[in-house]
Amino acid sequence: MKIPKLEKYIFDVYRAGDEMGNGRSSILVLGLPGIGKSWNAMSAAKKIAEYKKREFILYDDVAGLKMLKEPDKYFYFLDLRLTHHAPEDLSGIPRERENFIMYLPLLWTEVASKIPGVILLDEITNERRENMLAAAYGVVYDRIAGFKRFHPDTMIIACGNRPEESSIASELPSPLINRFIVVNVEPASVDEWRDFMYRNYGEKWDMKTYAFLKRFESEGFIIQVPKTPETLKAYPTHRSWTVLSRYRYYGITDSETIYGCIGEEVGAKFEAFLQVNVDIEELINNPLKFKEISTDAKYMASVMLSSWVRQHFKKASETLPLFDVMFNESREYVTVFLMGIPKNTLKEYMLMLLKHNNGYFDAFKEVFIDIAQEIKA
Repeated sequence: MKIPKLEKYIFDVYRAGDEMGNGRSSILVLGLPGIGKSWNAMSAAKKIAEYKKREFILYDDVAGLKMLKEPDKYFYFLDLRLTHHAPEDLSGIPRERENFIMYLPLLWTEVASKIPGVILLDEITNERRENMLAAAYGVVYDRIAGFKRFHPDTMIIACGNRPEESSIASELPSPLINRFIVVNVEPASVDEWRDFMYRNYGEKWDMKTYAFLKRFESEGFIIQVPKTPETLKAYPTHRSWTVLSRYRYYGITDSETIYGCIGEEVGAKFEAFLQVNVDIEELINNPLKFKEISTDAKYMASVMLSSWVRQHFKKASETLPLFDVMFNESREYVTVFLMGIPKNTLKEYMLMLLKHNNGYFDAFKEVFIDIAQEIKA
């Protein structure tokens, strides 16, 4: 499964539990680090909260006390990163009381017993302590922590890496695996990452990162996880590109931040790409010059043209001759350009484009399916 489909899949499995009436299946999500497994679990929890007509809340102990006062109001998301916890955090703390040993429950288990939510057991394949795995087994198998049984509308999701993706990842006990729906997820493509950025951050990220990743898509710069289990060197993942592009939008463009997010090797190539000098006004006025510039400059010009159209849409018709030249050079350039235009503006621009040359409809109807259907209607 590609990672962009994970959020909907989790939501669909949860909703099916309501219809089936036989409890909630637990899901184990396996894939490379930094591709958005935890993010999608949290996003699915937000959609489930809407579906349940409850207020979504990220769990912490302060929020836990708040939720217990109005348990019918909330739906929580709790991230239990197993490698950061002790077994007692799942099973409770033994205390003597009236000549008996009782397990004193933690606050989160009290919340989980009274309020529906999603519990994320993160980094489960990196956990090697047998007593911790035994505690996790109880959470998944019995849907219980210590002696606190979870609310019936609780879903449990575990995330981890496959052994071939991380030298510290290990296989799980077969009885534990048998209690999960095991979902193997693959990283998002460059275009899917771009869609994620627009969906979550609008235009508040640096499109030049997308131009670079698209230009060198075959090099796989979007994700390069180190093979060693431990390192002090940064490396590129979907997560680190997201962080970098966001910082660049807000003016943090120094080399240290680039290298600190994606590492020196890829960072140096990204910096070199950023040095490409493109005068977009000159290209609009003299479209044939597009043929003379380097491939790097053509990708850079594509995203710069998107920015120009967003800022000067009333003069967007002036870009049509340049669009023709870009299209004749490679459909890739105009796709990168069009992908950088917000959907509402893109529809207007494509209508303008079709009046200019109706043949472009067939060229882009498969890429922009939703907009093409609206235009055709």
